[in-house]
Amino acid sequence: MRRKILLPLVLASLFLLSACGGGGTETSDADSGDDAPSKSAGDAAAGSMSDMLGEAVELSEDDLAYYTAFLNEPDVYGFLLSSYDDVRDADLFQVFYDGAGVAGEIEDWMREAYDPEGYGGDLTFVPAEAMDAVLVHRTGYTLDEFLGYGNAFVYQLDEEQDFFNVHGDTNRLHVEAVSGERYPDGSVRVDSNEWYSDDPNVFSTVLLEREDDDPLIYSNQVTRGILLWMQEQQAIDDEIRTTTAETPPFDGYTWSGDGPAPEDPLPVTLDVVSDTENGGSDPRDWMAAHWDEWMRDPDFAAAQSDVDGQVQDADAFFLYRPEDGVYEGEGLTVWTREEETPYLSVDLSAFLFPPDTEEAFRGPETAQSVRWARLLNGELIVSNWDDMGTGRSAFLTALDPYDGTILWRTDPGMCESEDFVVLGVLDGTRASEGVLVCGGSTGEAVALYQIALDSGRMIDRTILESPADWLVHANSHLYVHCRDRDYEFAVSFG
Repeated sequence: MRRKILLPLVLASLFLLSACGGGGTETSDADSGDDAPSKSAGDAAAGSMSDMLGEAVELSEDDLAYYTAFLNEPDVYGFLLSSYDDVRDADLFQVFYDGAGVAGEIEDWMREAYDPEGYGGDLTFVPAEAMDAVLVHRTGYTLDEFLGYGNAFVYQLDEEQDFFNVHGDTNRLHVEAVSGERYPDGSVRVDSNEWYSDDPNVFSTVLLEREDDDPLIYSNQVTRGILLWMQEQQAIDDEIRTTTAETPPFDGYTWSGDGPAPEDPLPVTLDVVSDTENGGSDPRDWMAAHWDEWMRDPDFAAAQSDVDGQVQDADAFFLYRPEDGVYEGEGLTVWTREEETPYLSVDLSAFLFPPDTEEAFRGPETAQSVRWARLLNGELIVSNWDDMGTGRSAFLTALDPYDGTILWRTDPGMCESEDFVVLGVLDGTRASEGVLVCGGSTGEAVALYQIALDSGRMIDRTILESPADWLVHANSHLYVHCRDRDYEFAVSFG
């Protein structure tokens, strides 16, 4: 039985934006003068290589025409899509993504095994012996030698070392060799770029020439373009610290801090300014109607630049959940605001289901996925709930994002709104001066609940006639969109 595998599509998908950027009338870097990016990258490489290998000879126009054709071969171009000093570190997923010209015939069982959900994209199958032949021909190494060297491609093969890839795009690119040098030891440096792109990927490739055959690929560097940016981001991602949150309680209020919970702060005073029926309006229309008014609040306006998806920014960081509706591997990535780089990943998988949930009832429909989050004074505040009415959902939870320990958790039902707001945490004041407000239903009342940010205890509530789904704090007012009513409250602090 073949092992089912899931292969990443992000790199190829983003690359397609560049690779299919259009065949306009731009000239190649070969005609663009001394400042062409491919030549400057090549000149830098030429200096160091000349020192090691002796006097170099510039490639002729005939040489460049030959290497343009060579680099565009279906089993060669994929070697340009990653950077490596030893070809055995090349990203073979990119080399064989589209089959490298040696894809095998698709049989019915393959589609059933590798596309059981009927994704309907292209299915590429490359048998091990075909990959081996390509690698020997283009690099001089066998597939086993690549894998024995530690190439990560081993994790993308099935038990027979065959390669399967379900995809809806292509990683195909077309390059032009624009400059390069030949060295006395038989090696050649070829600089190439995507001549048709406004912001081309640029490559510098070292080849070893052979007398009676095509050259062998030795090394490659991506020196400019979206691929270089993606490689830099991947290097950052590889260094991200990952924290796994502990399993939270699913029954009632929990305080896990040292000693007794802090004293409750004074509740925020909410005075009704307006209460109108909305006829079940779309919250997006409600937001659009108030947006210009809200944006006059500089604090609200500043926050919008870092809000991504359903997760809001705070302090020196902002949070990002990459996909809405995920239930396997639910989590948040914490990014630094100043450098816009990820530095911490928090795995919240334990929040999805009570531990005693039977396997048959675990799925995207019952998962308590993250709805909103804030990072405040080193604590991660998360709301998560399901739509099943189990009575063991709609919690607010505070945890330490650095070790995953639960600090406090509210009673269930406290936060059924899509978001929550934090009031009173201004100008770096302590979290104990803050109150968190969200819409919920505890079985006793549909209300706005005020939660002490230091302890997670409910300290006050404002009864509503309709369940709240979105809250916005701007211009010292709290705006609340409910299922069939809209509220506006004036906010004051006791």
